[in-house]
Parts: sequence; structure tokens; C-alpha cells
Amino acid sequence: MEGLTLTKEQLDILLAAAREEGKKSVRVMRGNQAITNSPTREDLPPVEANLKDKTGMVIDRYIVTLLKAGFVAEAGAIGNLYNKLVRHNLISIPEQPFLPYVGPEPEPELAGAGAKRK
Repeated sequence: MEGLTLTKEQLDILLAAAREEGKKSVRVMRGNQAITNSPTREDLPPVEANLKDKTGMVIDRYIVTLLKAGFVAEAGAIGNLYNKLVRHNLISIPEQPFLPYVGPEPEPELAGAGAKRK
């Protein structure tokens, strides 16, 4: 197989195309460099998120933060998203949620493997 031979003009065109391609940015999908393009509001309390927090915990805590600050409508909008994500098993409610539980009493855990349910 013989080597490829380029003229100086062809090489210049190839290098210029490579430089242009290098200028195109690759979209970062997560982390500090990611840009979501979602709307934001400076008048809302900041979102608290620690590195070990799971998504459900961050959302649950932020809804409570918004409610305490009087942003009921905003908390409701995020609550709509939270409920949908939980129902579709995309995130889960934290084991120790900040939002109070309102609903039927959870059934007590069964005492043992052979215990019968009422």
C-alpha cells in the first residue's frame, strides 16, 4: 500500500478544517461545565446540594426550603416534577425526608418470616 501524498494546498485545507472542527464545542452533560439552559430566578433561596446527596433528598429539602420562605407556587411546581419522577421510579423519596408524611399509616413490619398479616 502506497502512502498518501498531499499537495501543500490540500494539506493547508485539511489543517484548516481540523482547526475549525476543534473550535466546535462538545456539549457537557453533567458537572460544573454543563449548561442546562433552564430558566432560573435570583429571588429564590439557593438550592443546597452536597456531594453525597441523592436527587430525591435535594428536591425534597428544596421544596421545604421554598415553603418556609413563602414560595408556595414555586414549591408546587417542583412538587409536580418530584411526584412524576418518583412515580416513574427515576428517583426515590429519601429514607429520612424533610417533607412531612401525610397519608395512611404505614403497616408495621412483620415480626418474622412466618408471621401472618391481618
